[in-house]
Amino acid sequence: MSRAPFQPHRHLLRRAAAVAVAEVRARRHLEAAACVLHHGEPQHIERSVTSSYDAAAPEVSVAVSLYNYAPVVADTLRSIVASTGVSLEIIVVDDHSHDQGLAVVAEFMSAHPQVPIVLLAKSANEGLEQARNTAFAAARSEFVMVVDADNLLQPEGLGVLLAAARANPLAAGAYGRLQEFGDANGQRSAAPWNVDELCRRNYIDAQALVRRALWQRLGGYATYDDDVYGWEDWDLWLRIAADGGQMEFVDHVVGRYRVTGNSMLSLTNLAHDDSIEALRRRHPTLPWPA
Repeated sequence: MSRAPFQPHRHLLRRAAAVAVAEVRARRHLEAAACVLHHGEPQHIERSVTSSYDAAAPEVSVAVSLYNYAPVVADTLRSIVASTGVSLEIIVVDDHSHDQGLAVVAEFMSAHPQVPIVLLAKSANEGLEQARNTAFAAARSEFVMVVDADNLLQPEGLGVLLAAARANPLAAGAYGRLQEFGDANGQRSAAPWNVDELCRRNYIDAQALVRRALWQRLGGYATYDDDVYGWEDWDLWLRIAADGGQMEFVDHVVGRYRVTGNSMLSLTNLAHDDSIEALRRRHPTLPWPA
């Protein structure tokens, strides 16, 4: 007879997760209310572009989600601009940061007018999944590359992923290896697409190239604040798998993933097992381990 793992503090983790989610939700309600007072609606987005943006015809849209990453976002943008072999646009969605991130991006745009960049600044925080949805909705190309504001691209990364995705028109997109830096030195997204393994763990990072039409058909990144918080990328991969699709794997380092001392101290870890059970319920046709 198999037994469930011994988890003496599970009830405490559940309570902590519930409190944390409630705090996030309350903050978002307050920001939405303030936005109504100032703009007459719960969300208002300020849009600014570089002089080259309107005339650009990008092959790839690079979606950068920004929330309180002022010290590092310029490095991220520089790594994207250094991409070779592909025409691109950059879509920065600021999810109502409370630091100087907006000013950093605006300064970068002023210094790089030749790069097609649009900055979408939200007046109320909505969360990472909605920031990515906002970027995808604004994208003008067939493919969208997701890059968080503290990570980096290798110069050849976009071109390699684009070639792989184009070579398989049935693929939902493409991903490649990510080299960790900072407080760790391993690799992520370092294995081919495998649905059985994907049901055991989320081994594919969000930093991947996705067909915009696929994102649209599946309804975008889902928001599950109550029981699956912070795993919007894993949920998207599972929905692709449940839809019979797959992502192409490129056995090449295409980017760099920043690891800091608090990278693992996140809300996603408080109710880990409960969140997995929720994913199983949402995707019952997948080959979950017994």
